[in-house]
Amino acid sequence: MIPMNRTRFAVALLPLALGCPEPGTDKLGTGDTSPPACDRIHGATGILLIESAEGEIHFPTAAPDESTVTSSVAGPLADGTWLAVAGSAVIASADEGCNWDTTGGSLPASGEWELVVSGATAWAFDRLSGAMATSTDGGLSWSASSTGSPVFGSAGADPAVSGRLRAVTAQGVVGSDDGGASWSPLGSAPPGGVASGGDTYAAAPDTHVVITPTGLAVTRTSGESWVEAAAELVADGVVIHRVAFSVDSPDILWVSGEQEGFSALFRSIDGGQTFSDVATSRSLDLEPDAPLWPIPGAPNDLLSAWGTSEDNYGINVYHVVAGDHIATTKVGAYYHVNDAAFASDGRWVFGVDGVK
Repeated sequence: MIPMNRTRFAVALLPLALGCPEPGTDKLGTGDTSPPACDRIHGATGILLIESAEGEIHFPTAAPDESTVTSSVAGPLADGTWLAVAGSAVIASADEGCNWDTTGGSLPASGEWELVVSGATAWAFDRLSGAMATSTDGGLSWSASSTGSPVFGSAGADPAVSGRLRAVTAQGVVGSDDGGASWSPLGSAPPGGVASGGDTYAAAPDTHVVITPTGLAVTRTSGESWVEAAAELVADGVVIHRVAFSVDSPDILWVSGEQEGFSALFRSIDGGQTFSDVATSRSLDLEPDAPLWPIPGAPNDLLSAWGTSEDNYGINVYHVVAGDHIATTKVGAYYHVNDAAFASDGRWVFGVDGVK
């Protein structure tokens, strides 16, 4: 593809020219008491920022197009750039979300894209079709390829071997050693039947977990061998919808699902052999397919977001602390969080959001 010319931060939100907004309570559960620093309290179209320490959510005061839905965000690239995707359009920020350049590149087609970055390279995986695209110029241009089937969770880019990617699909583990230009199946199919979800442990991308009709299956050898897990949950009647590794430990797994008509969140600290019940919809506004965003540097902390179609005041963002304590923050009306990513210091979450 021919790269598109883009001047970084040529498009900025109106409030940036006037200084950062004053603290206030509009759309927030509590007042915004953070200092007026643009690199901390501004967003852009389809973007909001969450301060993990206190749960403060910062919305843009204005946006070029309030109908934009941003489906994924990831970063930083080697040069500090963060990327987000809305439909097929790619937007970029080099100051952790204060300014976003909306004049840049686009993906080969519209889709439900999941962004993965490593070094100077970004990959986008379509959750629906198995299509993928690769960029080495900060999202300005993308080359198209395919994994053959949709990828579950996020693919893993080996930090020690350039161009080495691993991921899980319904058929098992797939791998690429040429930066995603070509893919091939690895190992054997997971036990328990066709997988319906899963995740890859980014720090050691030979480690994967998949959801099967009988529970979970875990491999630490890219599918050469598997260990069945979550027998305890299955015996208790839990139907698993999503699973995610902790960022810092492949032995810590988070699971969202449903049990006896209630939605629930569970945590394992032994690779899925045993689980503890963290939260249920008996007391919180949960959904069975709740997204799971483990927090870097805090192995037992998690962010997630649930909501109901009947709740016109928006959704709750939940911060699970130390595996059991849950702090909640209300998001403004008609917003839905689709994805989240963390700054390098672990203090900030970039919540990707669209107006319904």
